[in-house]
Amino acid sequence: MIQSKTETNTGSYSEKYFQISPQILTSFPKFRPPLNLYIFKEKMNDIEPFHYAGQKLSKPKQKELSELCNEGRIFVARSDYHIYAEHLSKQLDLILMDTNLKEGETADILIQGLTERIREFFEQPVQPIFDTLYNDLLVLTEYLWQDAYREKGLLKRLLCHNTLESLSFNTLIFGLSLYMEIQGKELKRGYLDGMAIGLSCTLLGMSKIPEYARNKQQKLTPDEEKKIKQYPLTGTNILQKLSVKNETALNCVKEHQERINGTGYPDGLRDKEISLPGRIAAISSAFSHYLAQMPQDNSSTPLQISNKLAEMPKLFDSHLASKFKNIIQRTFVELNY
Repeated sequence: MIQSKTETNTGSYSEKYFQISPQILTSFPKFRPPLNLYIFKEKMNDIEPFHYAGQKLSKPKQKELSELCNEGRIFVARSDYHIYAEHLSKQLDLILMDTNLKEGETADILIQGLTERIREFFEQPVQPIFDTLYNDLLVLTEYLWQDAYREKGLLKRLLCHNTLESLSFNTLIFGLSLYMEIQGKELKRGYLDGMAIGLSCTLLGMSKIPEYARNKQQKLTPDEEKKIKQYPLTGTNILQKLSVKNETALNCVKEHQERINGTGYPDGLRDKEISLPGRIAAISSAFSHYLAQMPQDNSSTPLQISNKLAEMPKLFDSHLASKFKNIIQRTFVELNY
């Protein structure tokens, strides 16, 4: 537990250092911590080096380090944040134990970790890798469940890269935000978890289509077009083979390309035939794909894209699209997008 006196005395150093928790310290390699560690000297009211990265810690020094950390006297430099973030991104559950990170720093770590987990799963959709992704998605939903306003820090960090993992991450965050918006106080954690699984895996089936066909500028051949229109089913089948039975998740993946007027695929569902998760996934997925074009289309902004979706009632649920536009407006207008 952090002692109040230590916390008060080190307040002036918060811009240069942040305190490391005992749980995170134990996640480092025992003999060779990967970054510099600093000790707060109370009598001198100063922070000094305690251990340099890469050097071996003796057993007595390990014991001393543990005791000092329990007293709240061990710090790491914010200049080493990239090393710290890389470490936490591989063990995302640790962010729930670290109250010393700024909200933006936590958001960056979540983005780094989740995009990497999504990429790994799409490249090799097998049970152990899915289990890792699933556990990290539960970290995200717990993080948002504890404080729904944390979504804003994630929303501001949209990824404008045309990669499957970036598109999937954007779909995940914007879809969860829309779901939390419409559920309000009726929000249930179990459904939030299901939405996270489904939204992050909307493009799972697309990963099985050759890249040249995914990015083809010319007209698709009939065979290529058929494969493209089957990718939501491909992704659904992969999840089912991995024993995913969550209907909310499966509906997100299977229905995110369905459209209100029945012109979508793979089943040509219309209006309320499309589930609520499917309609949310449709909007967030379309928004993410438009975002990926922003670097080439300087005339578009996130707000203009959300306005465009709201003006397509034949394609997207008009009520959800209006709610989504409100989310984008309050998130990005203040950033002058």
